Amino acid sequence: MFAGRTRERVLGWQSACRGLSAGISPIVGGLAAMAHWRVALAANVFALALLPAVRSLPLAAPAATRKSPPLNLHAVAIVYVAIFSGWLIQYLMTLQISFHLASMGMAEPLWPGLALGASSLAAAAVASQYSRLRELLSYPAIAAAAYACLSCAYILMGMSSLPSVVLGTLLAGAAIGTTTANCTAWLFARVEAGVRGKAMGGFAISMFSGQLISPFLYEPIVRTLGAGGAFFVVAGASIVLASIFAMLAARADRRAASV
Repeated sequence: MFAGRTRERVLGWQSACRGLSAGISPIVGGLAAMAHWRVALAANVFALALLPAVRSLPLAAPAATRKSPPLNLHAVAIVYVAIFSGWLIQYLMTLQISFHLASMGMAEPLWPGLALGASSLAAAAVASQYSRLRELLSYPAIAAAAYACLSCAYILMGMSSLPSVVLGTLLAGAAIGTTTANCTAWLFARVEAGVRGKAMGGFAISMFSGQLISPFLYEPIVRTLGAGGAFFVVAGASIVLASIFAMLAARADRRAASV
């Protein structure tokens, strides 16, 4: 439905809304569950309320009337790697923040909920400004900045002090909000309109594969080094990824300058 800068602005706000809902839902869900756990399921009523709006959206031509071109995996592989790595790294915080805070003496369920909620709200705030960021930086440069931000975030969380953990969760949220919007826009810029459905299928597989693999990957690291040590290890991996994407951005800039 959208193209160019307008699409990037829409994708930024889409990621912002995702982060906003992820920040609000633990609080609203917790309050609803205090009455009864079934009350939280009433959130599905909102989906029914959106049906009229969805039905009013303009539709593309029926897929049967168009021949879908093949998906060029070589063109989109780097985007899939970026989104897979981003969600793989982000889920260390999701999986371990409650145990990490408990080891710091904050075992109440309130603390991890607030930490994850604050991270999601930071993601929403930064993602809403994605189109402005794109006016300054290329797709791989934004990816490099996001992974550098994730590295800083996990170093702060590994320090195991409350101020550093709070700042770390905010930085991590900002990084993952930027990554999601950037990878979606980057993907759409690399594929033709007729193949975007296929491309988004691969995008979803990459993103959720990162989530699926994360507990199996991190469990032995956490058992050996603890949650704090795992944050330091993944911070190192993040800075390696940041360096790779920074080199890709520099190469793209040199190629553009030579044209």
